[in-house]
Amino acid sequence: MMEKAPGVQLYKLWAKIPEYYKLELIKSLTQYERQLSSVSFPGYGGLYLASSSGRIDDPALKPSLNLTGDAVETSFRVGASSERTYWLGPSDELLDVDPGPWTSLSDFGIAIASRELKRISNPNPNAELSTFYYGTTEEQRHLLTNAIEIFKLLDFNPYLGKSATPTLLHTDLHMGNIFVSPETPFAITSFIDWQAISIKPAFMQARWPIFLEPPADNYPEGFVQPKPPSGIEEMDEDLRKIAEYEHNRAKMAKAYEVSAYLQNRSGYDAMMQPRVLRELFNRCAEIWETGVLPLRACLIEIQQNWAELGFAGSKPSCPYNFTEADIERHGKQFEAYEEWHSVQEVARKHLETDFEGWVSPEVDFEHKKQLNKDLFDTVAESLAETKTVEELRRLPNDTQMFYIGQRLSYDGALCTMRYFGRLPDLKGDWLGVEWDQPGRGKHNGTHHGERIFHCLSTSDKVASFIRPSRKADPSRTVLEALKFKYGSNTSSSAQVDVHSGVEIVHISGKAVEEIGFDKVQKQLSDFEALQIVLLDGLQVSGLTGGNASPETTTEKAAQEFATTCPNINEVDLGWNLIEDWQGIADTCKHLAKLRILKASGLRLKSLGADNVGAFAQLKTLSLSSNELDGFRTTNSSLVFTTVTSLILDNNHLTSLAALPSISKHFPSLTSLSLRSNRIVDLTIASPDCIAFPTITHLTLSSNLIPDFLALSSLPTLFPNLISLGVSSNPFTATLPASAPADSSFYLTLARIPSLKVLNYTTITARDRIEGEIYYISVAEKAIRPILATQSLSAAASYASHHYSRYPELCNKYDRTNLLETSAPILPGAAAASPSSVSHPAGSVASRLVACTFYIPSVSATATPTSTDEKATARKEELLTWTCTLPKTFGVYHLKAIVRKHFAGLAPLQFRLVYTSTELDPVGETTRKVDKSREEWERWGDFDADILAVWIDGILYRDGARWKQRETEILDGIRPWGDFLDGDEQSVRIRVEPTTDQH
Repeated sequence: MMEKAPGVQLYKLWAKIPEYYKLELIKSLTQYERQLSSVSFPGYGGLYLASSSGRIDDPALKPSLNLTGDAVETSFRVGASSERTYWLGPSDELLDVDPGPWTSLSDFGIAIASRELKRISNPNPNAELSTFYYGTTEEQRHLLTNAIEIFKLLDFNPYLGKSATPTLLHTDLHMGNIFVSPETPFAITSFIDWQAISIKPAFMQARWPIFLEPPADNYPEGFVQPKPPSGIEEMDEDLRKIAEYEHNRAKMAKAYEVSAYLQNRSGYDAMMQPRVLRELFNRCAEIWETGVLPLRACLIEIQQNWAELGFAGSKPSCPYNFTEADIERHGKQFEAYEEWHSVQEVARKHLETDFEGWVSPEVDFEHKKQLNKDLFDTVAESLAETKTVEELRRLPNDTQMFYIGQRLSYDGALCTMRYFGRLPDLKGDWLGVEWDQPGRGKHNGTHHGERIFHCLSTSDKVASFIRPSRKADPSRTVLEALKFKYGSNTSSSAQVDVHSGVEIVHISGKAVEEIGFDKVQKQLSDFEALQIVLLDGLQVSGLTGGNASPETTTEKAAQEFATTCPNINEVDLGWNLIEDWQGIADTCKHLAKLRILKASGLRLKSLGADNVGAFAQLKTLSLSSNELDGFRTTNSSLVFTTVTSLILDNNHLTSLAALPSISKHFPSLTSLSLRSNRIVDLTIASPDCIAFPTITHLTLSSNLIPDFLALSSLPTLFPNLISLGVSSNPFTATLPASAPADSSFYLTLARIPSLKVLNYTTITARDRIEGEIYYISVAEKAIRPILATQSLSAAASYASHHYSRYPELCNKYDRTNLLETSAPILPGAAAASPSSVSHPAGSVASRLVACTFYIPSVSATATPTSTDEKATARKEELLTWTCTLPKTFGVYHLKAIVRKHFAGLAPLQFRLVYTSTELDPVGETTRKVDKSREEWERWGDFDADILAVWIDGILYRDGARWKQRETEILDGIRPWGDFLDGDEQSVRIRVEPTTDQH
């Protein structure tokens, strides 16, 4: 067959042809695959000539697929599968298996599982020799039954779609099976080795060609051009060649991925389907040979990702259930199996072979044989010592020193080493690391329930145990990171239009012209002009990298950094591998213009003691996400005398207790941000009076502050506070649903008299008045029930604790302090008390008030003389209007309604004065009001409602004068019900024009 194929095998030319030809060949390859993918087949199985013998039940394919040979037109048919999966061995000859064809995906999968169910009835004689856990026949049968349940649902899976279409593809495309033209090596002339090809679901067929598979490391996801490893120029020659080889592999793999997306979209989509769905078919077919571990791993993964894999629409939950104990037990059994197969994959790639062992004739076969032997010896030794496959990827194996507190990065994820040593029941050394990202780990420093190390984070899945041989991400120095991010992009992947000279890049398959980016890059590459340098997340370990260096080397690097970027005023070193303040101080000590330093996302061990001159001009310091519960400052003498703004966001602080020890290092602090911590308590338990008078701006947003009472300590701790942020805290949800929208805003500002800005909103003079009056009304509603049922001292104690500003604000707004006097209660007032309201609290009816609005004549008075003489004692009123209104209406809304019913009122040119049932004292008197001495002496023995005497709107009782309280309903958007005393159901409101409108 090879002799008849035109052209030459690709492996003979691949190393010689230029990269441009390789890209064209990849494009041609994806075009051929698109043509194959576009062919429609009626089912899954093998492809046969119509005249072939065997089981061929399905009708002929479309006439367009008919081929002509020797004047005889022949057509193809779909028949039994030709895959080895359905080839019967000597022990299987008597089994009744279904080799196909199949018209549905479910039937295809069920046939595989059913065949294995029949095979396992004959025990595998080699099972006892298995290196790994094989499983019992009952376990195998149980897993296959579960797999069948999954297969039944595949026809309805919405994610598979066209990816399940019966498709014919060549699944063994190595360079020995592809022939190209020797004159134009990017032109494919033929493919060989089709004998085992079959028609299967597209998602099982689509894959990277073997010689274009992406490398295991440093392969970016998405349509991103792979970049060479950092510091490749400084590598030794051998290492540099390896790095360049891996980089070229990544580029070719990415070229195939992008070309498949553009030229063969259906094939690309099929290739990107979840790996576990493809493996489910393959693992079912091999359970008799390999045992239960691979199939069980697939089923567990499907259970854990049931909804994400698209099964929830057909069945809400997985039809089987592996418990946590089952999964943990499987993980231990599967570890050795997974390691062994990873070794096989490493061997295949190192030896440049395919799954069947094909090796290019162009390579030194004897050398490959020796490599294979050496690799086997290394694997045997590593397995004997329980080392991981990662050691095989690091040949020659280099050594690395580990220490507690070391900052490391694996696959771009930062972590801190908390433990190094042995683990119970396991061989070899292990690293215990705490990940910066909670949820990435498997535990919180425990192994089989035993505490091995402690973590700073409170998450229960923040730590992992890993092998020391696992290769960590390479670190960068500060200068390397600077050049990496801001240096000229000499390896740009953009193409240049030959006519316009404009650079062309491709985004999502579309060509985009880059205009002006060269100027931006040129500006960024001018290091001397840089004022803001952002080096966050670049694996920066310091000025001299991860290894210890002489002091002169550190000093030289610091001077070089300052000389390279002399105008830096802001630098971000966050989310890197820097381990202590000395590394930060060394980096910054020659930056004379530095004003802003961001060091978030680090795990700094301590403040150094010899860094005094490093931050001489610093104004803003950010230490967010630094786990400050473990941040040791007590042994440091460093004082940031110039820092005025400190950011300590997301540090898991639960109180302000750490502020005294931290604030001593920042004596000039005016702005403090504690956003996104876990602060519950805003007090500081100390025998000394602690205050922070310099702090004027405080941010406590997104914490756990439970109630408004907690805010009462802020004026004492921060006496000069003018700006506060407290949004997204639980206390804002403690208000009843019927409370006005601005209640939280008002109650917060009223507790802090110095406040000018709250949650980035400027507090106006009217906001201050409305907020403090609302505070008084809320306080009085809470105090009255206590006065009615307990002693005055109990009410005073309650008010002092919960509403400490109540006496002060009563005096400020000339309101009667309920704690200083006991006023008589007007007749009917008790009926308006909350306890006597007949409507359920929070109901619509409870928010309605019967209102009487009136405009009095010049001589009119609204004060009754007695209970029975109110109507006759009140003088003529000019106009009266009675209605029922909800208390939730804003004042402006209320005034608009009133003006509508009183002709002649100018908009907002009138006052609304509410007459309360509460009484305010006027002064003492000795006037007897025509009563005898005996009557006055017996005054206290009678009900005030019976003997109360009204004269000219004044109530005389027990030698004191009282008058009804009047409160102006001030303009604003606040609900007018906030101005009422108690939960009155009937009120009188006087309308007073402010100008002559008649």
